[in-house]
Amino acid sequence: MKLGKKKEKQGQKERVKHEGLHSKRVVFLWILLGISFVFAIYKNFTAIDRHTIHEREIVEERVVSTNGIENFVRGFAREYFSWDNTKENMDLRVMELEKYANEDLVRTIQGMSTAEMTNRSEVYKLDVWNVEKIKDKEYKVVFEVGQKVINATGEKKIEQPYETVVYVDKKNNMLIKKFPTLTDLPKKSPVLLKEEIEAENVEVDLKESVSEFLEDFFAVYPSLSEKELKYYAKEGIMPEIHMDSYQFNTLDKVVITSVHKNRVEVHLLVSYKSLFTDALQTFEYNLVLEKQDNWKVIERK
Repeated sequence: MKLGKKKEKQGQKERVKHEGLHSKRVVFLWILLGISFVFAIYKNFTAIDRHTIHEREIVEERVVSTNGIENFVRGFAREYFSWDNTKENMDLRVMELEKYANEDLVRTIQGMSTAEMTNRSEVYKLDVWNVEKIKDKEYKVVFEVGQKVINATGEKKIEQPYETVVYVDKKNNMLIKKFPTLTDLPKKSPVLLKEEIEAENVEVDLKESVSEFLEDFFAVYPSLSEKELKYYAKEGIMPEIHMDSYQFNTLDKVVITSVHKNRVEVHLLVSYKSLFTDALQTFEYNLVLEKQDNWKVIERK
């Protein structure tokens, strides 16, 4: 009897508990996985957006700061290079310079004025040539001053280039950090620019047709109204010229640089007589023409 019961127990299989796909634990894990995936995507996109906004803000700040620096240097240079030989005006000059520079620099400037100075100076020209960031919050500015010096014997003019350094703090407040010091301006480049080359195999009839259209157009261009201009050019391509301000003289040069089906690219020189100055003026254009019923200007490069 005991043996029979033992065999019976051995023949029985242990029950294995299976958790289906819809059990609470499995559902919870799937939900957790989904939330993690969505959160990861969200973090990725928000990180890209924040990065993009950050980059745009840096560019905008740089442009605004450059304009401010130029104006700040102009204001300083007008006061620095202008003076009168009276004590009252010299004191006033120092007070104005204190708006731009620290006390040490202003004190040195004040010491540059001597009793022997019998002349006075005026600034008649002031151009800013370049603004370059050289350090964090520091900018080198190159500018040119035209200075007229007047004394008992007459007056003389001198134009010289200088450089200075401007410090800009977080609030965009500025300070002149360096005395205006003589420097160099950019010179004429020795590079020889290539002339426009005519496209290969431009047919004589095509060139005559294009030249005829251009001559007709530029002959009447100064007198065209906005409505009439649309006949010759796509809207917004050629600006309207004030009527009777220019008189057509000659079409000096026409070079067809590219031909593609019914379109051509043209480089040209056209001269007008200015009715204000009686002088001849040469205008230079790079145009794209398209042959519809007639030729028409569709792009200006």
